[in-house]
Amino acid sequence: MWKAHLCQLQKEVEWSALQEFVLRCSIYYATKRSAWYSKRMWVNAYSYFIRPVGSTSMWPHTTDEPPLPPVLRKMPGRPRKLRIKHVTERVNAYQEWKNALIVINTAKKMS
Repeated sequence: MWKAHLCQLQKEVEWSALQEFVLRCSIYYATKRSAWYSKRMWVNAYSYFIRPVGSTSMWPHTTDEPPLPPVLRKMPGRPRKLRIKHVTERVNAYQEWKNALIVINTAKKMS
């Protein structure tokens, strides 16, 4: 019985020690001033001059073929609402339209 209580007490002490360690580390990192943000590092980073690239008219001409544009491909998007029907399942569009006209005409005659 007392061993279980002692074990639970030891776990609580370890947990509180871990919490204290994390708290101390976070306070240290929050108050620490990094050397990367110093004036000396800023001057070193921006001390080099980058020359702008001229327009294509200033580029040297070559006899090589110009590169081809990338191949066009269908981009991923929303899936189709209806599945693509097999050739044997497809209905003739004219037959579908003709059937629709018959239904409309019979509905007009009934009213």
